[in-house]
Amino acid sequence: MVRALHGIVPGLVAIAAAGVVACSGGGGGDGGGDGDGDVVGFAFNPANMEFAAGLASRVVDTFPAVTDLLTPALVELGGGTLRSGEARALQACASGGASLRWTDGSGDGAWSAGDTARIDLTSCRVHAGDGVVLGGALSLTFSNVVRGPPRTVAATLELALDTDDGQPGTLRGRAALAATSADGVHHGLVYQASGTSLLTATGSLPYQLGCFDVRDDPDPQLGFTRRVVPLGVIRMDDKIISFDPGSRLLYRADDVPGDGRVGLLSLAQPLCTDIGVDPGGVRSDNSMVNMTVAGEPGDVRLELYLRGSTHPDHTDACHWDDLLHPSAGGVINGTNAVDVAGLAAFALDLPRQVGAVGLDLVLGVAAGHPVPLCSAGGYTVTITPGPLAAGHVATVAFGGCVTGEAGDPVTLGGSVTFTFTEVTGDPLTDGYSVATRFTTVDIGLLDDVGEARITGALRFARTATPAGVTEQSTAEPGVALAMSEGEGAGATETRLTAFTVRNAWSDAPGYTMASAGDAMTLAATGVPGPLAVSVTGALTGVEPAPPGAGELKVTATDATSVVARMGSGGAITLLLDANGDGTVDATIPTSWDELD
Repeated sequence: MVRALHGIVPGLVAIAAAGVVACSGGGGGDGGGDGDGDVVGFAFNPANMEFAAGLASRVVDTFPAVTDLLTPALVELGGGTLRSGEARALQACASGGASLRWTDGSGDGAWSAGDTARIDLTSCRVHAGDGVVLGGALSLTFSNVVRGPPRTVAATLELALDTDDGQPGTLRGRAALAATSADGVHHGLVYQASGTSLLTATGSLPYQLGCFDVRDDPDPQLGFTRRVVPLGVIRMDDKIISFDPGSRLLYRADDVPGDGRVGLLSLAQPLCTDIGVDPGGVRSDNSMVNMTVAGEPGDVRLELYLRGSTHPDHTDACHWDDLLHPSAGGVINGTNAVDVAGLAAFALDLPRQVGAVGLDLVLGVAAGHPVPLCSAGGYTVTITPGPLAAGHVATVAFGGCVTGEAGDPVTLGGSVTFTFTEVTGDPLTDGYSVATRFTTVDIGLLDDVGEARITGALRFARTATPAGVTEQSTAEPGVALAMSEGEGAGATETRLTAFTVRNAWSDAPGYTMASAGDAMTLAATGVPGPLAVSVTGALTGVEPAPPGAGELKVTATDATSVVARMGSGGAITLLLDANGDGTVDATIPTSWDELD
């Protein structure tokens, strides 16, 4: 009788669903996947909340700078002294320069609908305290101009800005702009997403902003120079943060807010398919961060609420200027700790999935009981020469094999080829030992999210008894086992080398996913240098639950690390060493679902 691997079909589907985790030093947060789309809610925790607040501050701070470039341009246009095509210096920069050019597209000799204007910037630092220097241009196409009073203006704003905060970057995108002014000098501006357009920033802190509605208006009578009301959805890598609809910041005499609150949510509000959110929404852990500005201008109090808490679980104090230049820290940090731990858990199981699936399909055909893997398409097994014996070669070729659940199918292609290097006993019974060498692994996986490919080589051994199965996956010297996903600039890859992973399955039922002392080296797109994975306590559990005991550790080249400690019910505690000094800097509660 063939001892087929527990969960052979779910295992292959899991490989396709897991994909490749792209982690980066400045990457997004720690949210888990929603299972249906590419983006997930940012899971706030004590180690990453300041970074997340800094990202939000950078997004918010974009608009006052743009407003303070547009306002003097609108004043100049309203003055009626510009000539079409004339470039006029604009007093809008604390240092550097700006110039305004108006084009009379309507041909009526006056500023009106149909006209265009362009603001060109040269090393412009809008506010004296700004850390960002701007170049490039802002372009306006006016659809309505009522010179008033009151003045009302509607236009499409194109941003093509070059930014430099010590690292060159860009800010690109389009917004629908509305401006109003009672006195022709102070203007209230509203920026809204124009159709499906996004604002996209590159450089030291890349992000996208979609479905936005940001109001920046002055009201000197109330004692503040500007009020900024931000709404919208921020995407960084595959993580989502939304502004709480009650967010509002008040600026008084400085270029930093002096009062107000900004709420950050771990979900898409509004639901923003323009930025890649699945129509069914994103999975969120319901964590949130409140940024309250009070006291001296720029003083910010951060409050973290975990999983719907009604009282803060963690608080911190910082300054707006410090938030504008967030640093994620070392290679493993608060923003990617969950992703890195999840990547390690996925990597530990990948060699077993490849080796066990290939072996079980061959044993099933040899026994005359093929594993019913495919609901459509199929697979073929070739054994040369015929019987199962040391030195014989087996090939499994997938031909459009559709597997998985009906609502979430995965199509398999490609093939694996392996040689039996040792055979003891009869592999068609409950008592045998085999060792194999997979010389060719080339499996393609296609689902509704995209394509993935597993390539490389490995060695795989199994010992079966009536009571259970033990298996060992070992790296093929000099050849990585790799999983790649995507194409072009968005392509990602995870490469596994120097691995030994031992697992066991019994009829108790109980399983060991990886044993104490197991280790591997992995390299992933977006992570500087290789990561060392070690299993410091056997990962064990009872099917169908995830591991309920055990511990693994991931260490980066800069000595930063994260330990994942398994608990009952799928709970996991992460212990983060964010500076590599050997002490725990943050404890992050999470779950197997969020890692998976």
